[in-house]
Parts: sequence; C-alpha cells; structure tokens
Amino acid sequence: MADLNKLSEQYELVSNKTNALHKMSEQLLADQNKLSSIGDNIKQKLHYFTQVEHLSQRLNSPTMSVNSESFFIVLAKIDECLEYMKTNSGFKESHTYLVKYRHLQSRAISLIRSYVNHVLDHATEQVLTTNEEDSTDQEAMETAYAVYFGKFQAAAPKLRMVISEVESRAENNAEYASLLNELQREYCARRWRVSGAGVGAALASAGATHAREHAALARAATGLLAHACRDECALYAHMFRTPSPARESVYRTIEQKTLH
Repeated sequence: MADLNKLSEQYELVSNKTNALHKMSEQLLADQNKLSSIGDNIKQKLHYFTQVEHLSQRLNSPTMSVNSESFFIVLAKIDECLEYMKTNSGFKESHTYLVKYRHLQSRAISLIRSYVNHVLDHATEQVLTTNEEDSTDQEAMETAYAVYFGKFQAAAPKLRMVISEVESRAENNAEYASLLNELQREYCARRWRVSGAGVGAALASAGATHAREHAALARAATGLLAHACRDECALYAHMFRTPSPARESVYRTIEQKTLH
C-alpha cells in the first residue's frame, strides 16, 4: 500500500511537470508567433525604405527601355513608395525618403520625355526629308500628305503605351499632368512643322484656282481645312486619349462666339 501511494505521488508529480511543460511550450509558441508577426510587420514597413537604391539602379540600367513592361513596373513601384511615405509622414525618416523617391520620379519623367521627343523627332525628320526630296514634283506633293501621316502612325505603337501610363497618372499627379501637357505641345509643334506648309500650299493653290470665284474658294478652303482637321484628329487619337488643351481653347472660343 505504501508503494502504491508512492507510485501515485510520483505519477502526480510527473503529470504536473508534463502539464507545466506543455503550457510553457504553448506560451513559447504563442510568443514566437507574436514576435514573428512583429518582425514581418517591421520588415514590411522597412521594405519601402530599402527600395531607393534598387529602383535607381533599374532606372539607370543601359538595358532599360522606356517602352517596356519592366519600366512600367518601376514607375508603379515608385508611385507605391511615394504614397507610402506620404501616408506615413510620422515615421522618423519618411520625409528624407519622400525626397529620394520624388527624385526617382523626376528621373523617370525625364526618361519618358527624352524617349517621346526622340521618337517624334525621328518621325518628323523622316517626313521632312521626304518632303525635300519630292518638293519639285507637284503630283508627289499632293500625294505625300497622306504618306506623312503614315510616318507618325508607324511611330504610334512606340508611344501609345508610354503616353497611356502618363495619362493614367496625370489625373492625380501634378508632375505627370505637366509632362502630359508638355508632350501634347511637343507633338502639336512637330505636326505643325510637318503639315503646316502643306496645308498652306494647298490653300494657296485653291486661292489661285478660284481667284475670281469667292464662293468656290470658300468651299474649297473649308473642305481642305475640314479634311486636314479630321486627319489630324484621327492621328492624335493614335497617340493620346485625353483632349489637347489647344482643342479645349478652340472649343471655348467657338462656344463664346456662337452662344453669346
């Protein structure tokens, strides 16, 4: 009987120790999960403070093409980091990194500007070179107008995705809105270089043909301008989906003249 009591006491002791060890293990596991969660949270927050160098290297990489999915991913990451720094402005170095990410954004905008201008310049030079070669042939001058549009239409696939990225950001970002306006102005300036002289020559030819017929001249000139505007609007739509400020200015001017 004494041995049985002793064995019972030993069992009780071992059972208590086992239960205590089990509770300690559960507590340690809970603490581990809590620390792991805290660590993941810190890692997630630190992530936005560790992307500056990586994004800078990608932007400055000689293999990075502006008209590529990789570049658009970098733009999105810069936007994400900027937004995070703005939202968490209370973090100790958030302002410092906000400045760094804005610098990266400015660098990306500069790359976009250079790329778009380069493509537009190349298309413009192709058109002007063709114009010079065909300038002595009146028939070629008349048919070249359509060909000139083709040069810019061929450039559209190189620009559409890039400009679309700018347009999507311009709605909520002043820097991209300014860039979009600049790209629209540059595009219009190059189109004027290309088509301005041709339209002027066509109007002059119509004036000479209908020198004594004012009504016929008005119809011919109006038809020429309407045709040129239609073609230019169609070409513009290949590049941009947002209206040009110049179009809005013309619309408001006409509206004031017709409604007041």
